[in-house]
Amino acid sequence: MTKNELFTILELIIVYYDQFEIDQKKVDAWHEVLQTCSFEKVKDRLLSFRICVNLSAKSFGSRCCRSGRFPCHS
Repeated sequence: MTKNELFTILELIIVYYDQFEIDQKKVDAWHEVLQTCSFEKVKDRLLSFRICVNLSAKSFGSRCCRSGRFPCHS
């Protein structure tokens, strides 16, 4: 994943979490972790996580988001 792609992911996170802020330190740290991951896989996992969080809020106690998987690694 390029830093530009990572920035797109971080911007999506801001859409879902208003309190999240992007700075160069976060971009660099997340890029180090996610540089071997594909943009599409990380984006898909982020969107799946958001769907799961929405479902969990509707059905209290759901554990679908607690898989313990890293953003792109199975």
